[in-house]
Amino acid sequence: MYNREEFLALLSLLVPKEAADAPPVAADRPYRERAELYAVRDGKVFGGLYEDGSFGSFGGGIDAGETPAQAAAREFLEESGWSVGNVRALTDTPFDADWKPPYASAKQARRARKYRGSRTHFLVGDLGERVTARPKDKSERRDLRLYDLDEAIRLAAAAQPPGPHHLHRQGVLRQLQLQLNAAAPVAAKSAALAPPTRAEAMLAHLRRLSTRRHH
Repeated sequence: MYNREEFLALLSLLVPKEAADAPPVAADRPYRERAELYAVRDGKVFGGLYEDGSFGSFGGGIDAGETPAQAAAREFLEESGWSVGNVRALTDTPFDADWKPPYASAKQARRARKYRGSRTHFLVGDLGERVTARPKDKSERRDLRLYDLDEAIRLAAAAQPPGPHHLHRQGVLRQLQLQLNAAAPVAAKSAALAPPTRAEAMLAHLRRLSTRRHH
């Protein structure tokens, strides 16, 4: 029978120090909540290309006290230099990505000691104005512009080979395309039913007077 000191000494030989210092089981750790926003204008989506050639928008972590919409608008402005308005949910459920070695970066490896992975909430908003020419985008995306949805969908999975996050982003863009296509007829009908502006009413009145004079 071992006494306590002998038992601890034996245990230290059986259990490597690396295992004792390892982070807790992944299931015991929360996901890092983040938000990703797709800004649209005239049926197109704003974004750029990563180093692997895939299309992406902008997003980041949700700070304490922020809603996903608030975080998405803040991150979009910080990283792209553009404002965005009318932010609303794009998908009903977030996308969970578990982090496992080998990690994508040293930052992710550090975060993996606290989080099991990331949980991304996808949102859509209306592209506003360019606020600054010096955004804080650390990913150095190139070719920032408005993309046709078909082009963005194709480029979302352009990486070789595409990973799960590429394919999920492609699905999110397809859902965005469906939403915009469904909203287009409604917007056109609303515009047709809208009452005329003062200028339009005055122009119509002048046309009626002109017609009467010719008769």
